[in-house]
Amino acid sequence: MVNKKVIITGATSFIGRALIEKILKMQQYEIVAIVSSDSLRKECIPISERIQIIESDLKDIDMIDGVDSVAMIYHIGWSSRYDNPRYNLEGQMQNVDYLEKVINLGRRIGCRKILGIGSQAECGRVLDPISELTPDHPETAYAIAKCRAYEKGMELCGRYGIDFYWPRLLSAYGPGDKMRTMVMSCLDAAIYKKKIAFTKCEQIWDYVYVGDVADALLGIADQGVPGVKYSISSGYGRKLADYISDIAEIMNAPFLLDGIGKKEYTDGQVMYLVGDISRLKMDTGFCPKVSFPEGIHKTVKSDFITI
Repeated sequence: MVNKKVIITGATSFIGRALIEKILKMQQYEIVAIVSSDSLRKECIPISERIQIIESDLKDIDMIDGVDSVAMIYHIGWSSRYDNPRYNLEGQMQNVDYLEKVINLGRRIGCRKILGIGSQAECGRVLDPISELTPDHPETAYAIAKCRAYEKGMELCGRYGIDFYWPRLLSAYGPGDKMRTMVMSCLDAAIYKKKIAFTKCEQIWDYVYVGDVADALLGIADQGVPGVKYSISSGYGRKLADYISDIAEIMNAPFLLDGIGKKEYTDGQVMYLVGDISRLKMDTGFCPKVSFPEGIHKTVKSDFITI
């Protein structure tokens, strides 16, 4: 019997949509999906009598009314509506204010659990797998704001008696992801026979399918320890060139490989990005189910080109 609700901000993002699809299969929860009033992606949200859509910008989220019996808030929304978002500290710090508004909403409606999403960027460039113990070393405004959001979340939720969760996400991919990412730009080039240029692609990377990300978030909310910075990843690293080779084979697009080595590495290029998911496995039983080739097949069969 459905008698509890979860709130999801950033519901039209590819992570938000994957999370919604997983929760719908669980039966026991209704979903309150928060979408921006001017969102062009509202059609991404599945049609279900168990989903209530509320239009609200993050800056107004603490004003939402008429929602009760909320067991969990998944705060996925993170605004980048300003120039040069990666390095715009003033713009990025708005997201810390928005998290505070989410926490105030949770406090007002009696919600005792809030989960936000951190990033590997909080750790800066590393030489070892990122675990819950990897210290912060932010190098961008985005990373600084993520670190500050964790601190603010722990402070306020501790004060109000709310459990606060902050897993750090590495490189996710899947249906609905932004087209500028490596995986999606490769698929776009393969489908439309476009030339594409890469670096030498010697970076060791760790990709995790968005459906597995959603499983990890649900596991953390159910069995995770508040405050632990769980890494969400596959836990396995490969050269970027190997991922591109997989896509080229699956898409019958060998010309993608011709683009490797056509670009120089950027200043400060991250050359190693792998997650240590030992603690996540131990606490929640999480185990990635979708291999990279399988995830590519799932992505290609989706409507990712049109959303």
